[in-house]
Amino acid sequence: MKVNALWDDGSTKSYINEDVSELGLSGAKQRVQVNVINGKTETFNTMTVNFQIESVVHNTRLNMEAQTTRNVTGTLKAID
Repeated sequence: MKVNALWDDGSTKSYINEDVSELGLSGAKQRVQVNVINGKTETFNTMTVNFQIESVVHNTRLNMEAQTTRNVTGTLKAID
């Protein structure tokens, strides 16, 4: 499956949309509080999931651990 991804190398955790059911992700649910821009915090339900990503161009694979969230990128639109 090809997907667009947004990686922030300055972040201490990775996040993935919780509605990506095609990946069959599962994990223990928990409530977390995270710091966001402008010194604000957000609290939401999440679960830790593990999956593998692969670059289409460079044939590189990476095992990932991420927290699920409702909408990772907010109003940003995917581009080709």
